[in-house]
Amino acid sequence: MNTEDLYLKLQRLVDSGVFYWRKEEGRGLVLHKISSKKDTKGFEVYTDLGTIALLELAKSHVPYEKIVSMMQNAFGMTRENAEAMLYERLSKLLGFTTEFLSPYPQAHPYSYSAPHLAAVEITSYCNLACKYCYANSGPHTNLYMSFDEVLHVFDELETLRIPILWVTGGEPLLHPEIDKILRDAQDRGFYVIVATNGTPLYKNQKLLSIVKEYVDEIQIALDGATRDTHEFYRGYGTYDKVIWAIKNLARDKNHHRTMIVVGTTIGKRNLHELPDIIKLVDSLGADSWVYGALIPIGRGKFIKSEGLSLNELVEAYHLILQGSKQAKNVTVLKSLAGVTPLNPPPTKPTARCGAVNFQIQIHTNGDVYPCVFLRDQKFKLGNIFQNSLKDILASPLAEYFRIGIDDPEKDKFNLVAPECRQCVLYKKGYCNTFCKAIPRELYCTKDIPGSPLNQLYTSKLEGEEWKQ
Repeated sequence: MNTEDLYLKLQRLVDSGVFYWRKEEGRGLVLHKISSKKDTKGFEVYTDLGTIALLELAKSHVPYEKIVSMMQNAFGMTRENAEAMLYERLSKLLGFTTEFLSPYPQAHPYSYSAPHLAAVEITSYCNLACKYCYANSGPHTNLYMSFDEVLHVFDELETLRIPILWVTGGEPLLHPEIDKILRDAQDRGFYVIVATNGTPLYKNQKLLSIVKEYVDEIQIALDGATRDTHEFYRGYGTYDKVIWAIKNLARDKNHHRTMIVVGTTIGKRNLHELPDIIKLVDSLGADSWVYGALIPIGRGKFIKSEGLSLNELVEAYHLILQGSKQAKNVTVLKSLAGVTPLNPPPTKPTARCGAVNFQIQIHTNGDVYPCVFLRDQKFKLGNIFQNSLKDILASPLAEYFRIGIDDPEKDKFNLVAPECRQCVLYKKGYCNTFCKAIPRELYCTKDIPGSPLNQLYTSKLEGEEWKQ
């Protein structure tokens, strides 16, 4: 589906009259169902003003070509980049409204701002030891949540009406009671996502049947268009098994509920294979391809050289645009975290950090963290086996992530690096409200030539655009 088709789809959805929306200070976009008299709080969406404006444009039936032209003139960008930005925003907006209008329970009390998604690590065990694993999982780790512990976690998520359950690990499909876990999750009405390395599905009809029956979305990792590249990251003998799993799920997708999503972690080794990866994923019959830059946490700390530089992030973005043009069926979201702030003059992020606001991560031992990439003990919010999730999300540290910290002096948890505290970009609010993991671990350090912090240390940030 191309960008114009997405816009027409949004127009039809707005014209249907099944929902209305409003903007609210501090909450972003709030959606309401016309048919529900009980829908007083609404469904909160943390998004930017540009995405919200699309709803107004669709409601007014502003022609697609006029919107593209407006974006080109407003931002001084090419048509290709304008359509790429529009595609990203439309995809997110349609995703929000689809989730909102689905039969799953989404609305939640704003008084404690429950997130939309909980990533639950039901096991730390994995049959692989991928080079960049943020969880440090592998064959040497054998911690599992018991079935009763999993049910307790589900009870807590239900209490807060968290709609999306992301079952992860380790390798979640190797949990000895995975069938019971997924069945219970589906019975409760969660939107169930499972993240897997794909190898347990290889010629395993029982697991394939479980996935098809109980999983709404399966995310399978594929890190290369070639065997050598994928296995550089994932280990010997994994490539053929992953290809088999994707192909066999896709072959039967007209007869099961599961959306097939292929995910790629982008490092130096697979950067130039991105168009070929998209082509391969498209040929295998997957529904969607998602991606993200390698973040050096967990075992990734030992391969920091694989992380992308600022220039490589931009190159990756253009390679994704190039590859997406050739995709016939697979959906490619044309966005890459870390690229947007590079466009001069720098733009302040308008969306909140997704940690706590959109997602939380629950470790196998019950520890709750703001997101899967912020796993240090200093980020621990509490333990779900010791306290209620409602109380955990009402903690001062959780509140820190909800409100963001624009003033370094108010950062009583001392989570902001000393270098950031001195940086004019941080002080002016350019990088302290969006993702806290990526700038912190990936592209903004004084040791990376070309990064904002490096430029600051070498006195290159002198233009007025940095001082607005």
